[in-house]
Amino acid sequence: MSGVPDDLEIEIITSRRALIDVLTGFADQIEALTVLGGHAVIEVTQGVPGLPPEDTTRDGDLGVIPQLLSESPNLSMRMTELGYEAANPSSPCG
Repeated sequence: MSGVPDDLEIEIITSRRALIDVLTGFADQIEALTVLGGHAVIEVTQGVPGLPPEDTTRDGDLGVIPQLLSESPNLSMRMTELGYEAANPSSPCG
């Protein structure tokens, strides 16, 4: 991305890869997941004239609709299998 410092570009690439990894890892739960925040806005507004072309969001927020989740896979266990850990061990998913 032109004009973006290398370390920021690495963070952007890393966050997007993580989001894709998680969405792929939860393909069987996809109906219960919603991409939130900057990533969602970028996807919805791609190609809209007059908007800045570059995205610098570095997070990957997902909303979960509990009523649509199946019992398996367990979210916490699947995140661990995917190589992630809870940022806050006392959180409901930690």
